[in-house]
Amino acid sequence: MWSGIWGSVALVRRSALALTQFTVRTLSLGDEQSAAPAVLELTAWLGNGHADHAVLLELGALTLESTITEHGGDGRVVAQQALSLRDAAREEGATSGSMETRTHLRLSVAVPSPKLWSPRSPNLYHAHWTIRSDGNADGARVGRSHAHARFGIRQLNISGQYFLLNGKRHFLVGTGDDFGYPTEAPPQNLSVYRARLGAMKAYGFDFVRLHSHFESKMYFDVAAELGFFISPALPGTAWSADCKEIALRTWTWWINELRNCPS
Repeated sequence: MWSGIWGSVALVRRSALALTQFTVRTLSLGDEQSAAPAVLELTAWLGNGHADHAVLLELGALTLESTITEHGGDGRVVAQQALSLRDAAREEGATSGSMETRTHLRLSVAVPSPKLWSPRSPNLYHAHWTIRSDGNADGARVGRSHAHARFGIRQLNISGQYFLLNGKRHFLVGTGDDFGYPTEAPPQNLSVYRARLGAMKAYGFDFVRLHSHFESKMYFDVAAELGFFISPALPGTAWSADCKEIALRTWTWWINELRNCPS
C-alpha cells in the first residue's frame, strides 16, 4: 500500500521432490545440565505443486536424511536421523479448487543437552534435510533435494499476565522502530541492521515493536543472533474488503517466511 516491490526477485525451478515450507518446532525443551534431550518436530511440503501423493511415492527407494548442527564455530553435529521417505510422508487433503492431494513430510529429532535460545543466551542451530536415492535408475531422474533452516530451541507461552520463556517468567524491555532510515531506505544490509539493533542492545532492550511494517528477513536474523523479540505489524487503516484479503495473504506469507526465527 505504501510501496511497490523492493528487494530481490527470483524465478526458481522446482523439481518433483522440492522441499518447501521447511519448519522446525520445539515439542519439548530438555535440559542442558541433565543431558535430557529436546524433541524437535521437522516438517515440509514435498513436490512442486503438480505431482500428487501417489506419483511422488512411485519414484523409487528414497531416503530422507536429517542433520542438526550448532551455529558458529565448527558447526558441530548434534543429531542425525535417516528414514525411508515413505515412512515420513503423509497424504494431505487437496486445497480449495484443486483435485490433487499434497504430500507432507514429518519426523521428530532428539537433541541431547540442548542450548536454549533466550535474549541473554541467543543460541542457534541449523536443520538440514536431504532426499537422496539409493543409486538405482530413479536416482538420475530424481537427483538430490535439500532444505535448510536456522532456528533456536525455545518455548514462549503466556500465563495470566506473564510471558514464560523456556518455563520461566520473562519481562520484555522494549522500544519502537518506526522504519526511520535517514540515509537509505530500505537498507537490506546486515551491517546496518547489526549497528541498529546493537545500539538497542547496548541500551538494555530485548524487544522491538515494528510500527505498521515488517522489516526484511535479515532484520529478524540479526535479532535472533543478538537476542531480541520482534513484534511486527501490518498498516492499520480503514480497509476495504479487497485490502483485508491482501493483508491476510501478506500476513500468512510472512508467518511462513519467519516461523523458524526465534525472534
